[in-house]
Amino acid sequence: MNPSDEIERLAEELFQTWLDTARTEDCSPREGFIAQAAQANCLEALQKKFSEFDQLCRQYLEPNRGLGKGDTLGDFRLIRRLGMGSSSGVWEAEQISLQRRVALKILHPLVAMSEKAEDRLRREAKAAGRIKHPAVVLIYGLGSEQGIDFLVSELVENGQTLSDWSYESGGSRALSSLQNLAQVFSYIAEAMSVAHKEGVLHRDLKPANILLTPDGFPKIADFGLAHLSGDEIKTASRFQQGTLPYTPPEVLEGFGWENTSDIYSLGATLFECVFGKYAFPGENAFCVQGRILSGHVELTDWERKGVPRDLLAIILKSLDREPMRRYLTMDEFRQDLRNFSEGAPVTARPPGWVRKSKILLRNHPLLAISSFFLFLGLGEAMYLGHKNYLERVRAEKAVEGLKEAILKTQGFVDLISPMEATDEVSLSQKQSLLQQREFLISSVDEEPKFKAEALKGIGKGLLFLEEFEEARTTIQFALGELNHIQPRDMELALDLELLLGWALGRLGLAKEAIPYLEKVRLVTGAAPQNKDRQDWATNRLGQAYLQLCSAEDETTPLGRGFAIDAIEVLEPLSRKLLSEPGNKPSILLGLTQLDLGLGYSALGRLKEGEESLQKARTTYLTLYGPNHPELIYVGIGLAQIAFRLEQHKKALAHLDEALNTAERIHPAFHPAWQEVQFHRLRVIEMVRGVAASKELASWLLGPSGAPLSHKIRTEVQRYLEE
Repeated sequence: MNPSDEIERLAEELFQTWLDTARTEDCSPREGFIAQAAQANCLEALQKKFSEFDQLCRQYLEPNRGLGKGDTLGDFRLIRRLGMGSSSGVWEAEQISLQRRVALKILHPLVAMSEKAEDRLRREAKAAGRIKHPAVVLIYGLGSEQGIDFLVSELVENGQTLSDWSYESGGSRALSSLQNLAQVFSYIAEAMSVAHKEGVLHRDLKPANILLTPDGFPKIADFGLAHLSGDEIKTASRFQQGTLPYTPPEVLEGFGWENTSDIYSLGATLFECVFGKYAFPGENAFCVQGRILSGHVELTDWERKGVPRDLLAIILKSLDREPMRRYLTMDEFRQDLRNFSEGAPVTARPPGWVRKSKILLRNHPLLAISSFFLFLGLGEAMYLGHKNYLERVRAEKAVEGLKEAILKTQGFVDLISPMEATDEVSLSQKQSLLQQREFLISSVDEEPKFKAEALKGIGKGLLFLEEFEEARTTIQFALGELNHIQPRDMELALDLELLLGWALGRLGLAKEAIPYLEKVRLVTGAAPQNKDRQDWATNRLGQAYLQLCSAEDETTPLGRGFAIDAIEVLEPLSRKLLSEPGNKPSILLGLTQLDLGLGYSALGRLKEGEESLQKARTTYLTLYGPNHPELIYVGIGLAQIAFRLEQHKKALAHLDEALNTAERIHPAFHPAWQEVQFHRLRVIEMVRGVAASKELASWLLGPSGAPLSHKIRTEVQRYLEE
């Protein structure tokens, strides 16, 4: 690659990263990216890209300087702007050569300048083109003029979206009754049935993407996020797939879109049209996500009585948390909607007492509750473990006793120590915490403050048990409960946001964690807990930047930039902790020294990195002796530095010590053990030869070896194939 191509590549990498940031934040400053470009000698190329972006913004966003009525884009004369969304704007236009009215969809500059912009428009045209149904907006083609790409589609004249109808009083006469509404949705389901049979998933069904003709006939639009069978889904972030209030739980959990996922989105759209509110409302995205994951639809008695039983059953079935309990095909959904609109029987049924009892038993099994009380040593609550548990749990005294026991979680979670726990004990602790969470979610609806406080303790306990996904879900539930507390408890909110940022970071979702951690870090207060909270948020923030550095490759300008960000956050924290009265070692000091050492190492400051890691090692040994989990990662960090200094025997000694620690304090094949073994491969190759390292790799992959994680298995396979 010649120097000019390399400069262009670096500039494009920085620009695309800035675009990703700008699409998720209200304001995305350019100064940091410009500084990185100057350091990488690609400043001029990056500034050119920013200039092109600003020019496109003026055309797109500024009425007096950009596109306006009467302007032309090739064969199209603009008539009026129909609307603007977060990703695109739509114009009514005249196609001059054919003398017909059309709609032009023009991507927002934040999307249009993306490397995937052209792919997005082509995918939308291709997806809609596969579907032959009157309830799908026709796509006529693609165009590009004056640096602007656009999609040409059928114009729904004098139409409105379902979103417009949902929030307008009166609405369309065609939707004046629930029977008519069900008929309209049956047409939508019929069109989506055709789409699914053609291998097209919409992935963004919502009121704003369904147009209504003046006589109330629906037209599905915006297949920009559609997935076509045979295509690779390239969208990495779940928040880029669909719109959160209509996104099903399996997608939020990372399992991807299926036909039943579109059914869920259409069910959420129907719910909104019937009840005039989201199926899962929340103050922010994470609150909404938590409610979606819970699967619990909240309706007042008045709302339930205002909707026919059959229609409510249809809606709740389409929104079932479990995909296999929803309608399995759009045809089934369409038939029930049509039957309701025509007064015929429907197949959907509301949950009966048998299913409700099963759910209650699943949430409060006798064995798990008894284990919980034994673990906490709360003998006074053991009377709940009688055969008539289900009756007793409804009694006020029993419920109050259980609530009191759950609140004691706030103290006992600090006693959880994964490094000393057997598999059996850890599993028992996890089950106890999850049983408490299920009880809180399903049975204690009237006390949001109590629920939020108790869920905070449960989430913290799950964090300590390294159950990070369960911890995130729990903390999101707790944040959702804060919506019901007026005035909002800011201290509790900050505690929860710290824990959520912590969980997200440990899940490898550093970009999602940073806004929460930055917010907590910047909040000041005189209370001691505020200082501790800020210090922990600062440490977690530095660790999140290190994760981004590792993900981007520390040798790139972007990776180095993240390492610098980490050090700028962690160095003041280290000085602060060391200057405190008594200068006593603490777990937070050890973590900060460890993270600083890794940051220095990423920047090639190996001597400083080794010194900081050795300080961390001393801190942990002073506080806990040789059996603390973080000593494993200290050993890995020291080994990496020694390896880079070509001190291979010293590196192997550090890794062997880390391996002994992992085998001593963790269950078999723990993730930390796997990571140490992976690092040992390269070092063993240098010390004992290729044959020895290949033998270890083969054992790790072989049937008699370790059950490796997908990531480690992939890395070991790649090493073995080299």
